[in-house]
Amino acid sequence: HFAAILKESTSVLKQYTRDVNSGFAGENLIRQVFDNEINKGFLEDTSRSTEAGAEDYLWSFDARKANIEVKWKAAMHSKDDILKHETRISEASRMGKISLGIFFSLQCKIPNKPSIALEVHSGIPVLYVSKTDGTTPESLVAIGFRIAIAVWHRLEKEEEFEEDVSLVYDVVQSLQGIVSRL
Repeated sequence: HFAAILKESTSVLKQYTRDVNSGFAGENLIRQVFDNEINKGFLEDTSRSTEAGAEDYLWSFDARKANIEVKWKAAMHSKDDILKHETRISEASRMGKISLGIFFSLQCKIPNKPSIALEVHSGIPVLYVSKTDGTTPESLVAIGFRIAIAVWHRLEKEEEFEEDVSLVYDVVQSLQGIVSRL
């Protein structure tokens, strides 16, 4: 009896996501950590939006906005996810919608990137946060949000953002403080 119910539920869920097990897990975790630990600004679910530049969430904090993409995969087999994210960052940048991008990979390391990386795409700083040994997905999300806030504070001091060693240094210093408190 339960097998029939599970099969029917799975078929309904597949209409909304390709991977029933992971489609909502990462997004729900982001929401939970944001609500319980960060709670700064407003986190809008844009995962079903068809608007150009939309990703899983749009985080508004004061006058700043960030696109957030969440991946809950055991392994990333291609660069398609990263390329799609960079395209959406470019679209949102051209439309003036965001001042930051965040890419969370909560179950695996992002290929060819350290566990925390800050890059610039289309003039927008993009924070990449991915799984490392000994960290929980919850702690990764909390660290990612806190680093994003540190980047925003740094951007307030700069008139124009440039890919700058001092910014990366400041972010790394903030991260070290956060990790030591954890």
